[in-house]
Amino acid sequence: MDWIAGLAGPMGIDARTWWTAVGSALAIGLLLGAIPVGATEAIALAAGALPNPLRGGVIVALTAGHVAGKVLWYWFGTLGSRVRQPRLRTWIERAQAVADRHPKVGLGVTTMSAVASVPPFHLIAVAAGIVRTPPAAFFAVAFAGRLVRFSALAAFPSLLRYLYT
Repeated sequence: MDWIAGLAGPMGIDARTWWTAVGSALAIGLLLGAIPVGATEAIALAAGALPNPLRGGVIVALTAGHVAGKVLWYWFGTLGSRVRQPRLRTWIERAQAVADRHPKVGLGVTTMSAVASVPPFHLIAVAAGIVRTPPAAFFAVAFAGRLVRFSALAAFPSLLRYLYT
């Protein structure tokens, strides 16, 4: 399964020591959370090739960094009150009205997006900021959902190994 470890490419996890592995996973997660290019999934998949005790720490650090990177997108959403363009302003006001009528739906959509990336998670982070989802609730749900997603991806190499050996 060495080929899976190579999927991360130049942004690979430095697994020489526990601290470097977790630190590099946190840094990569932060970078890829702020810049939505979709490569975090490849890193999580590559982390599946790490030894078992290290794998868990790397996935948690990758997830924490990724969700911390979404702070930027959430913050962009909180700037929605500064939008002056009439068409966009109308859209934001409608979104806020829907969020006010159905306050629990937002966290459900956030959960689905965090796990399945449908709709794209960085857009949900912006929307959560626009409708003023409480930050602690948003980031707790985002962390839990992303942890499920990245853990499932990291488990995939072990599943393949189990099925084909």
